[in-house]
Amino acid sequence: TSADMDFTRATSATRVNPSGIVDGITTGLPRLDYSVSESCPHILVEPQRTNLFTYSEDFSNAAWTKQSAGTGSNPIVTANNVVSPDGTQNADKIVFNAGSGTTSSDQSQIIDSATFPDNTSGTVSIYLKGENGGEQITLRGVADLTYTLVTLTTEWQRFSTTENSGTNQDGITFGIRQDVSGHGVINSSATIYAWGAQLEEGAYATSYIPTEGSTVTRNKETFERTGIADLINSSEGVLFIEMAALADDGTTRQISLSDGTNDNRVTIGLSNSSDTVSAQVKNGSLQMNKTNAMTQTNFNKIAVKWKENDMALWLNGTEVQTDLSGTTPSALNE
Repeated sequence: TSADMDFTRATSATRVNPSGIVDGITTGLPRLDYSVSESCPHILVEPQRTNLFTYSEDFSNAAWTKQSAGTGSNPIVTANNVVSPDGTQNADKIVFNAGSGTTSSDQSQIIDSATFPDNTSGTVSIYLKGENGGEQITLRGVADLTYTLVTLTTEWQRFSTTENSGTNQDGITFGIRQDVSGHGVINSSATIYAWGAQLEEGAYATSYIPTEGSTVTRNKETFERTGIADLINSSEGVLFIEMAALADDGTTRQISLSDGTNDNRVTIGLSNSSDTVSAQVKNGSLQMNKTNAMTQTNFNKIAVKWKENDMALWLNGTEVQTDLSGTTPSALNE
């Protein structure tokens, strides 16, 4: 808990609360997120990300271009029309009408752009729902390439798409455009609701970062507990965690016990190799270094056992890797 562990995040951030609402958590508090289970939350730990859209909730703002062509007409936006996923009436109603045309020239769309690093993976995301359900719209992401066809329901859903940017000026386009990216002709008009648009550098969508006139950065999060030497038996023990990655994106994510250096350490976590779990025991040099296949985006129970000449990696209750030769670390205290 926050009382037992030092937690670092210098900025506020959002999570899904027990009622299913997206709400904010202030600086210096861990986020207990209920998006996976309403009865059993998990701690949400994320890297630093910036929402590059400056008006993430106000699609009536001039930052969002209303575009039409062919037989289409400009989208009509009514601000603050319905209750959004954060529980307040701040989501916009948008009416798209592409007219009777059936070619890619016939369109009714909303666009926002941002300066984005060239040749970099970017993810756009947005919360959407339909007035009646079944409405189809097209969503185009950071590289302005492929259109994704999404079908809406009357419940809020978060849609996202990830692309590699080929330019330094990118953004998001959503609405109706006929006969693009192999999707054929869809509904000529649609009334939808939108909230919480986000453009971030990275290969997956992270939790929502609200903006109101400027970009906003959520700093990365870290957990640390020091001064616990009297609670740890350095010569033998088990380190256990149940965890899931937000994405399998080649990032190393670990939890460890150590003496504050890299010389004496017990570590388990997610490898930078795809769908791989790793475990290490180090006493000056590596005494055990094991990996095993595992679906990183699933919740898994992972444990490493250490004892002199008796070390092992456990996965979901099964011993999957062993090492029967090695010494244990000393002076583990954090």
